[in-house]
Amino acid sequence: MEILNSKILQNIAKYIALGVIFILSFVAFLPKENIYFYFLEKLKTQNIQIQNEKTTSGFFDFSLSDGDLFYHDIKALHIEKLNINSLIIKTNLNFENILFDGNLIDNLDISYNIFTPNIFDIKINGAMLKGYGTYNKVDKKLILFLKPSKNIIDRYLMIFSQSEILKSGEYKIEYNL
Repeated sequence: MEILNSKILQNIAKYIALGVIFILSFVAFLPKENIYFYFLEKLKTQNIQIQNEKTTSGFFDFSLSDGDLFYHDIKALHIEKLNINSLIIKTNLNFENILFDGNLIDNLDISYNIFTPNIFDIKINGAMLKGYGTYNKVDKKLILFLKPSKNIIDRYLMIFSQSEILKSGEYKIEYNL
């Protein structure tokens, strides 16, 4: 009986290992550039376009460099580098050196995982603006906690005057998209 249980456990372990290898191989050999172009087509329906970009694809990641994002044919921002890293459990989008309205954002991270697939976590880091937040796909609600510099507050006074100031000095901004 003990030998039978040991054989069953070995078979289960073998099938789990094969399953993991299959999933990793599937992710590694996905045509990532085709998926990227599919998402570009979806963005066009929202009047968003990315142009002038260079793309590269690796086993578990996809990178875009020197892209310009246009909204309604108006250049909204320049992305120096975007790296998309997707593993089985978690996907990260890491933007580096985004130039938005003359302001440089050093790093913007957006991530989600399979345990909370409707929630996207956001982290912003720059000399003029730092913050974090979440986007809920179901409620279409964006909540940001920002710590802007005085120059940013003065420049975007309309936005910050309508937001809640917390005891920590952060501004809580909520948008329904």
